[in-house]
Amino acid sequence: MAKSPKNQDTGKPARGRPRSEKTRSAILKATAELTRENGVPGVTIEAVATRAGVGKPTIYRYWANAHELVMAALMETAPSNEAEAPVADDPIEALRAVLHRIAETFASTTGRYVAMMLAAANEDSEVSKAFRSHFIRTRRSEAAAELSRAEANGLLRDGADMQLALDMMFGAVFYRLLMEQKPLDKAAMDRLLDTALHGLLRP
Repeated sequence: MAKSPKNQDTGKPARGRPRSEKTRSAILKATAELTRENGVPGVTIEAVATRAGVGKPTIYRYWANAHELVMAALMETAPSNEAEAPVADDPIEALRAVLHRIAETFASTTGRYVAMMLAAANEDSEVSKAFRSHFIRTRRSEAAAELSRAEANGLLRDGADMQLALDMMFGAVFYRLLMEQKPLDKAAMDRLLDTALHGLLRP
């Protein structure tokens, strides 16, 4: 029996016909436009459907609510991993690129709106849950993969606590972004990474 295609945004089996990339792009483009024009409160399933020229059931087939849509649009604004990957096969520089992509994402108009929305949202709100699911876990997984590669290449100290290092990095990033509401830039990310790596790298 053939398996159902998986939804690329949630990892769950997609219902109905396979997703059209053209339709998906139109939906996310409409979401990003509405976010820029009206802020996150202006993003509704009805408004996105009208702007994208699709039916509401098409959107609900792949995203549960408007908050998930906004997060998917935010992910879409992040630079492509392949396009932005460093030329040198250096896991530390690849990890630096992951952090730089976070800074670039939140420097975008959509990213700034999302940051303001998250700063005002309850931790258990749908938008906070969507952010953790659609953004933080994805970026943390990318960073963890590069730290694992660094460990395999013998760059880390014996017994280095990579999970703690990830907690330090991502905790600092999102504390600065959401609690202090300070802008993120590549220079700040470089200082953060260099500090976190101080206790990880071999002397």
